[in-house]
Amino acid sequence: LLSITPETLRKDLSELQERKILVREHGYAKIQSSSVETFVELKAQENREMKKVVALEAFTRIENGMTVYLDSGSTILTAISALKNKNDITIVTNSILVAYECANMNLNIIMAGGLLFNIGKRTYDHLNIDLAIMGTDAFTEKSHGFTTISADELGFKRHVINQSAQKIMVCDSSKVNNKTNIAPYAFCKFNEFDELITNHLTCEQYDVVKTIKKVTQV
Repeated sequence: LLSITPETLRKDLSELQERKILVREHGYAKIQSSSVETFVELKAQENREMKKVVALEAFTRIENGMTVYLDSGSTILTAISALKNKNDITIVTNSILVAYECANMNLNIIMAGGLLFNIGKRTYDHLNIDLAIMGTDAFTEKSHGFTTISADELGFKRHVINQSAQKIMVCDSSKVNNKTNIAPYAFCKFNEFDELITNHLTCEQYDVVKTIKKVTQV
């Protein structure tokens, strides 16, 4: 896929590990936790317009006075400036990037997460979230639910779901039934979400997510 030799690949991976960008494991490599926010910024540039229309649609579900959880996914970041038109909302997030953008708009922010997932969970035990807008990585019907590439986020995402009255999943359509870049960890079943907001789906893609109560295609 990369049109390079195994030797070149091993050399590049070793360099990235030395720079603490990734960690090499047996048979694979993964992004270092400290690099996740940079990684999200890069992902936000992929399919940017597709992600933006999805995020804008999700933000119309936010009502004044709500406590809203915003996930650390790249889709949310593409349209986050639209929140400046909301009044009296409290943003809960585990993303430094989301928190920074919200702070620039003088929104109320509750920050939890990052490497402090256990602290974040204890905070959320006493927090009622009106609406959770969450993201996902690539998945298929065999994923048995929405996914993440990070094992560290599994318990945290599960905790947010349990504390939220309404749950909306946002993703661009390239994530749906993507058999090439499937993320390894499923953090929930499809039917646990009240709504999926995505781009227009093929019939095959729709079959994957049809158990969700509402699928909105924009």
